Order: sequence, then structure tokens, then C-alpha cells
Amino acid sequence: MHDYRAKIETELSGICAGILKLLDSRLIPSTASGDSKVFYLKMKGDYHRYLAEFKTGAERKEATESTLTAYKAAQVCPFGHRLCNFVE
Repeated sequence: MHDYRAKIETELSGICAGILKLLDSRLIPSTASGDSKVFYLKMKGDYHRYLAEFKTGAERKEATESTLTAYKAAQVCPFGHRLCNFVE
């Protein structure tokens, strides 16, 4: 059972890392609209949260902090105003 769990955690880590890389390298920098940026930042927070759900120790702490950072960034549009029209 432990080996299977480790295998699944490794696969999930790889998937999350790939999506986070795509978000950071292409999607977030290239978006022009505030709503799209909020969507991608929230998505970034979600994927860090997924990592925090099964990581332990320092990796969990790092994933948790990254989750909070992304969610906080998603709460404010590029002009410093809260976006009120974004619906989850």
C-alpha cells in the first residue's frame, strides 16, 4: 500500500508541477484581462493546494504558503481594485 501511495503522489506531483509551470511561464504573463488573470491565479492556488493536501514537512509548508500567495494575488486586479464580477 505504501508503494502505491508513493507512486500516486509522484504522479500527482508531476502533473501539478507541469500545470504550475504552464501557468507561470505562459498563461499568467500573457493574459491581458483582469478576469482571466484572476482565473489563472486562482487555478495556481488550487494546484498548490492539491500539493499541500499530500505533501509533508517543508514541502507542505511551501505549498501552503504558495497557495495563500496565489489566492491573495487573485483577490486584487492589476489596478489594485477588488474584482467583484468574478464568480467561482
